[in-house]
Amino acid sequence: MVHVSKICLISVVVLAALAFGGTEGPYFSVVQVVLLGLGVLLLATYSAAGLDKPRLPVAIPLLLVALVLLQIAPLPSSVVQLVGAPGDRLNGTSFVNVSIAPYKTLSDLVILLTYLAAFYLTLVVCWHPSGSRHLVYALLALGTFEACYGLFQYLTGWQQIFSYVKTYDREAATGTYINRDHYAGFLTMLLPFAFTLACHQFEEIRGSQRDPSKRVRSFLSHPESHKLFLWLFVATILVVALVFSQSRMGIISAGVATLLVITLISTSGWRKRSTLLLAALFFCAALGVIAWIGPEPVITRFEALGQEYAPGGENRWAIWQDTLKLVRQHPWFGTGLGTFSLAYPSVQTAFPNSIVDHAHNDYVEFASELGLPAGLLLLTGFFYGLLQVIHRVRTGEVQSDQAVVFGCFGGLVAISLHSLTDFNLHIPANGLVFAVVLGMAYANTRRQMQRARGRQGIAIGRE
Repeated sequence: MVHVSKICLISVVVLAALAFGGTEGPYFSVVQVVLLGLGVLLLATYSAAGLDKPRLPVAIPLLLVALVLLQIAPLPSSVVQLVGAPGDRLNGTSFVNVSIAPYKTLSDLVILLTYLAAFYLTLVVCWHPSGSRHLVYALLALGTFEACYGLFQYLTGWQQIFSYVKTYDREAATGTYINRDHYAGFLTMLLPFAFTLACHQFEEIRGSQRDPSKRVRSFLSHPESHKLFLWLFVATILVVALVFSQSRMGIISAGVATLLVITLISTSGWRKRSTLLLAALFFCAALGVIAWIGPEPVITRFEALGQEYAPGGENRWAIWQDTLKLVRQHPWFGTGLGTFSLAYPSVQTAFPNSIVDHAHNDYVEFASELGLPAGLLLLTGFFYGLLQVIHRVRTGEVQSDQAVVFGCFGGLVAISLHSLTDFNLHIPANGLVFAVVLGMAYANTRRQMQRARGRQGIAIGRE
């Protein structure tokens, strides 16, 4: 089951990313069938959790699924009116739905279950030795391909995705994604893994060097030094592709996440000087390549940043203000999962002649679709998990695959920041990667804690 889950997880993430980020319906349907089938198989074969099994978190996922089911279930009109349904939807009928489009909510519920299946399968895979590393290596291989593809597009002007000729973002690197921001969101989740693996490899090589006078020569001749240069190359190529995607928030979120990872690593038992030295080398290499290619288009994009988020006018700020009106109209249960594009015209003032599919802010959009209680539940669970990762790493409770845990922390921070100005978590491939990274973070921290409890129980038994 573990090996099958690992192979299928890697395969479906690759398929989703290559199929325009999972936005190509028929291909993502294959992803859904595979993951939901494996999820059912996992439920059928999973035994009671012990020390050799992951403890599956079920409270928040079950509450979320129950809420979405409640949105599409026929409810008495009096109850629906209390939670904020418009009067023209009631029309004297006895039973109505909370969701303004139950068929759309049901469709997005299937997508949500797909993400949950990916999360739980990741827990099972990462509970076994080398499971996390194999997933990370596969994700970084995919990320390197996407980065090289995007840079090839940017440097040669060959703006195609396989046989499809791009019509948007033709001046930027997008890889196999249609939108540069979603391409950047994918890269920001993977960049911290490459950097933390490089730091881990550097730490291991330095730890084996005893003679300072011969350290440089022995360092370069070390049998593991090629791994360090590989991870540095991957990190550099990822950040260069990210910069030339020209996604401003992608660049900012990746920079903030990398700085936080460097801070966490340097205060968590690894040599601070080694971490800072490697970080300086990484930034110098990335900046050198960026300067060689030419950063002028990226600088021009940042110069227009104030206009994009300034109050007033037709921009993302205006969309957020409109969306908050939806939240105020449907504060308890929202308009229904996946119904933003259908509910937004009722409050739309921005881009009146265009269709606005998303709020360009995952948090506000989820709050409008699911309601404030569910939105706060999701936020609380997510940020509590991040704090647990920080606490367990700082206290030394996570020893195995420590570099993976640092990478998970950086990837989750990056995508959480990027989601403030975009809808990356509504892009299927990015949603899948997010579920996998979240599963790796939970599994690695939880496994070490359960093993520590097991050792304490054995020690007490011996006494």
